[in-house]
Amino acid sequence: MSALFSIVLPVFAVIGLGYWVKRRAWLSDQAENDFSWWVYYVAVPPLLFLAMAQTPATVLIQWRFLAAYVAGTVVLWGLIALIARPWVQGFESRWLLGLGGTFSNSVYLGIPLVQTAFGGQGTQWVVLIALASNLLFVAGTAVVLGARQRARASSVLLDTLKNPLLMAIALGLLFSASGFQIPIGIERLLSVLAQAAAPVALFALGLTLGGTAIGLNTLPGRVWGLTAAKLFAHPALVALGCWCLAVPALQAQVAILVAALPAGALAHLMAQRFGYQASAVASAVMMGTVFSLLTLTLLLSLGVFTELQ
Repeated sequence: MSALFSIVLPVFAVIGLGYWVKRRAWLSDQAENDFSWWVYYVAVPPLLFLAMAQTPATVLIQWRFLAAYVAGTVVLWGLIALIARPWVQGFESRWLLGLGGTFSNSVYLGIPLVQTAFGGQGTQWVVLIALASNLLFVAGTAVVLGARQRARASSVLLDTLKNPLLMAIALGLLFSASGFQIPIGIERLLSVLAQAAAPVALFALGLTLGGTAIGLNTLPGRVWGLTAAKLFAHPALVALGCWCLAVPALQAQVAILVAALPAGALAHLMAQRFGYQASAVASAVMMGTVFSLLTLTLLLSLGVFTELQ
């Protein structure tokens, strides 16, 4: 149990540091956008590329495990958009709220937590979820919302091809399928950049939160709804999908654990980039990170993840 707190607490501490810096006005107002730009274009692409390139191609064909997680996520995403329709205007806003309520912090929090729970044998499954989530949900968001902001098909296609997240995922897939080895010098360079992605993304999230007065009594209902959906509804739906598809026990436990994680900072970065619901998604990420200390502890104490001691 101490391992859980040693992983989650530093994540929240980095967010809190960004919040404190913003509240103290130690950085300019432009710094928030600068940090977010750096993460999106410089740090996260190497992280995604390395994760894709270092995953064996045989892992990518585990369709029942992947289908259970994706199905639970898509169902919840649709429910969020449907429930939000009377109160939230605009397709873009509802789409990004759905992303904020379903996109797990699988890379920055999920990988180390699963390694603690199941060792190396569980790592490949959380990596697969991270890859699928970024390919289908993050890159998909960039394509769909990018298309709605452009009038010409050629502009949409060009923006899609230039999207750094999609390019990193595609290149990583090619390396995984080809069996080529990344030159050691290039791998080390990419690793240095990838290691910076998590702390800077979390710090940027804290800067955004620091610019907004947030209190438990003043948070809008949509923030509480997203938090509850992510921490409770998401793992429940994924568990149902695993049961329906008879997913093997270890894979099912990893899928449920990842679904029970709070929303990742990348959901906030996407909301900020497209200019819709950035504050709501950022608040949901922060609240989810805080309350996941309790919800994950509850799940673990109930013996849901039997391999974790």
